[in-house]
Amino acid sequence: MHDHAAGEGGEPVGAEAYNGAMDAFELNVTAVSNRDLKTQEFDRQVELIKPHMAWNPATWTWHARLSGSRAEHATEVLNTLFEAARLYGTAVTVHPAPTDGG
Repeated sequence: MHDHAAGEGGEPVGAEAYNGAMDAFELNVTAVSNRDLKTQEFDRQVELIKPHMAWNPATWTWHARLSGSRAEHATEVLNTLFEAARLYGTAVTVHPAPTDGG
């Protein structure tokens, strides 16, 4: 019997393959602030998002790159952003980050 599960070609299967996939993914996340917010609402939105993302005041846009190797952090950031979207109308987009291989 083997200690680790492997497919026919020796590649990992099951939990090992899943964990490898989690480590491999990276996401580019963008959040665009709602320009119609009152000053007080905008300030609350900033308090919510600032700990997680970089702010570009020229475009009213927040940016972050999230990694599957830090899945709990990625989950926390995404949950925060979707809460900002719900509360303040922040527009959130998530795209796979380009890989080194193409």
